[in-house]
Amino acid sequence: RVRPRVATAEEEEEAADEEGISTEAQGEQLTRILGRERHLDVLAVIYLLRCDGQSQIRNDAVHVWKTVVANTPRTLRATLPRIAKRILQAYSQGTILSSLKTTTDSSEDDKDEEDDDEERKLTGARAVSDLTRKLGERFIEGILPILRTVFEANEEEEEQIMASDKITKAGAAYALAEIFDCAEESTHEGGIVSPKQATLFTSFVEICLSNPNAGIQDAGGVAFKAMNRWNGGKEAVAKIVPDLLHGMDRDSSSEQEKANSLNGLRVALKAQPNILAVALPKLAAPPITPDKAKTLGALVSVAGPALPPHLDSIIPRLLDAIEEETYLKAGETEEEIAWTKRESFDDVSKFPAFNALRSTIAAAPEDCGDKLLSEISDALTELAEMSSLKKVDEAKEKAKARRRAVSSIALADFATTFSGYDNFVDAQVLVKTLSAQFSDKHECARNAAWGALSVVVSTIQKDELMEFVECCHASIRQCREQAKRLRKQQKVTPGSENVSNGQLSSSKYTIIPALTLPRALEALSKIYLAGVLHGEEPEHRQLAAEALQLAISCSTKDGLKAHVVSITGPLIRVVSDKFPSSVRAALLDCLATLVEKGGIGLKPFVPQLQTTFLKSLNDAKRAPRVSSAKGLGLLMSIQVRVDPLAADLAKKLANNEVEDECVEAHFEAARGVARYGGSKITPESIEMALNASTVAALTSEDENIRVAASRCAAAFASLYYTDNDDNKEQKREEWLKTDVEKFASENITIASREGKSKILSEFARLAPESILSIPKDKATTLNNLAKCASDNSKAVKSNCAKGLGYLGESCVRIEGASSDTVAKILQVLTKLLRDASSEVRENSSKAIRSIIKCASLKDEIDDITIHFPIFLADLAEVAIGDKHELAKKSAERAVFRALRLDLGAEVALPHLKQGGSGAAARGKLSDLNLRKLANLPDESEDEFDPSAEDEELVLV
Repeated sequence: RVRPRVATAEEEEEAADEEGISTEAQGEQLTRILGRERHLDVLAVIYLLRCDGQSQIRNDAVHVWKTVVANTPRTLRATLPRIAKRILQAYSQGTILSSLKTTTDSSEDDKDEEDDDEERKLTGARAVSDLTRKLGERFIEGILPILRTVFEANEEEEEQIMASDKITKAGAAYALAEIFDCAEESTHEGGIVSPKQATLFTSFVEICLSNPNAGIQDAGGVAFKAMNRWNGGKEAVAKIVPDLLHGMDRDSSSEQEKANSLNGLRVALKAQPNILAVALPKLAAPPITPDKAKTLGALVSVAGPALPPHLDSIIPRLLDAIEEETYLKAGETEEEIAWTKRESFDDVSKFPAFNALRSTIAAAPEDCGDKLLSEISDALTELAEMSSLKKVDEAKEKAKARRRAVSSIALADFATTFSGYDNFVDAQVLVKTLSAQFSDKHECARNAAWGALSVVVSTIQKDELMEFVECCHASIRQCREQAKRLRKQQKVTPGSENVSNGQLSSSKYTIIPALTLPRALEALSKIYLAGVLHGEEPEHRQLAAEALQLAISCSTKDGLKAHVVSITGPLIRVVSDKFPSSVRAALLDCLATLVEKGGIGLKPFVPQLQTTFLKSLNDAKRAPRVSSAKGLGLLMSIQVRVDPLAADLAKKLANNEVEDECVEAHFEAARGVARYGGSKITPESIEMALNASTVAALTSEDENIRVAASRCAAAFASLYYTDNDDNKEQKREEWLKTDVEKFASENITIASREGKSKILSEFARLAPESILSIPKDKATTLNNLAKCASDNSKAVKSNCAKGLGYLGESCVRIEGASSDTVAKILQVLTKLLRDASSEVRENSSKAIRSIIKCASLKDEIDDITIHFPIFLADLAEVAIGDKHELAKKSAERAVFRALRLDLGAEVALPHLKQGGSGAAARGKLSDLNLRKLANLPDESEDEFDPSAEDEELVLV
């Protein structure tokens, strides 16, 4: 609203003398000539011209007024109804002399029209100001009847008034706003508006706000704002808002009437945001019905600076309402909640409370970002209960999951619609918060977080993506740990490592549930590849490569399918650049994991990948060599022509054509080729590689080469079990008897003994079931491992314990926990429990622990009790008194599972009493110690990463 221009000192002096030179006689003469009605009309027009925006017109009008008017106050009282009508016409039609105007210039510019309309309104404003100053309450009394007629007219009467008097409700409302402003500035004693008139004015404003016409509502908003500024109208304003709210809730109100009240409330709030404090308590009071949510969303969209103080009450209640809406709309199962998928985010518009939340986010001022973000993400900080062993309210858990899903989608809206969103600072918080939800056990929460993260990442500048690697990597590591805990609760059938179509069993890696979705790495790969390709320091590139490798390892083939090309190509290009060895190793590890998880999707890249891995086998540093060896082996699962590579590696190793520092990597590469491409290798290549690796394993003085060669020999020897070939069986027996047992007996160096034990341990790990199914191989392997238990080298005895553990696991599955073979294995392992070396005791307790775990999973734990006299006393000694932490932990878990202490300490007492199978252990397993062991968590937290040495004992 534009205030009228203040007159200059010259104008005030010129108009100071209101009494003109006219006389009463002259006035009567004019009345006789023109007639009373026309005379008053002319005077009304002249008076309004005195308020014109042009100074010359004002001066001329003042001169004419003085000439024809003898007594200004009396004349004003007489002409007041006509002046009031003219004022309302000026506001309504943008013209003063509309009744005298007969034609309209249709060619006039829109801008000029607007300027003219504004000038006419200013003329009306000056007139109102002048009249309230001179007449005070008499002016209000004079204009009130006209206002009442206009505002209280029905639709038909309104059209008649418009046709005859050219006055509209919108114009009257603008005039009313000016009256309120003048009433505020008035110096009249007691004010110029009586309480009764104020009540009428309040009803006039409410009529405008409830009108279906948008123009009238806007004008009502101007009057509402002016009324609120006027001291006498503040209490009246407080009445309008509840009336509008009541109009929306009233059952008798039609849909149109409810919509009119809602629009009017929105206009009022836009004009005066402070009234939100009046409307909010009723609207946000639970339950928030769809109508209330719609109203709340409409109001907050125009609340402006009045909104922040109410965010802490609005958002939680909206989240509660959305939680109920999604439950009622989608049903009880997460599978039915399709709205949590990114492509369906817009479908949430069918939830009124969700629309209200979105309106709140979009309308919030820029300076309240921290508060808004805190309120929205509050639900995500509540960790879902992870343990299935605790009694939880399933319905309550699902409700919390829906709430987390809602919060995630709201965070996506925050990133795209909040005016104060910082796509670096705020994005850091969002990326960390959302990616931490990827391991949520409820599908709806995972889907929403994954989709929201993609939205957030799309808002980040490309040159800033690399800055998000660290925070995102930390969240994914946290998710992996959470997924591990969930995975341990599931009963997984134990077994040795299986290789099927070149893929490791899924037990090797912990899968993060959200990374199993199609296009799982859509957001993460953008961040990590930016770090790999554009990291400013080598450490940044290394971290990005490690983060990408972790994300790939926690995904699945379906999740990676869409990203194979976009990730593999850049990695191959960048791995050949001149980086420190740690960076190259990280990149090669990433490629190796991608090959392992991506499978056949990488077939177009096989030639490039093979060249890359082979080149890195001869790297100057060990870390890249080992990583490339691993990758080369995994690549064989999708390589068609494996034998030429196997033969080439075997030939180089047999003829000592490899640099000394690269021998280890070449043996590891050959081992990988055998494991993942063994079915495509000819017998000649197998024999050549087996001989070369066995000799190196039994003769090399370098421990790393010896270990790598042993693993390689075991991998090629296990290929002799692939089919029923008498020639292969003969060669296998010859290898075990002659190449391993006899050669190691003749060469009794520490190296040969350690090499022999490592070969047997690896052989037992890779082919335990095949070994146990053939009596000769079973006897040879077990006897040789048993001999290793008497060696004076702790490395030999540790290998013995590991090998017996692998065979013991398979024996439980094949022959049962009560078999004689299990008893013999436990006897040797019990002997190793008494060894002076803590490393040997640790590996022995791990082996016994894995055997007990297998029996437990087969529901044969009771059969283990017959072996208590063999091992329980010594195992209890390690569990209670051993000073070596890892050995003690493994033994504790083994005793816990063997005695079924998860059911309580009293369950163990029958076995430990005099005459019981475990009576010998009673001295160590006192009641106090039993209670301590019974308090161990049912699932262990000290699992070892099986990928460290590719050794997978099943532990609890």
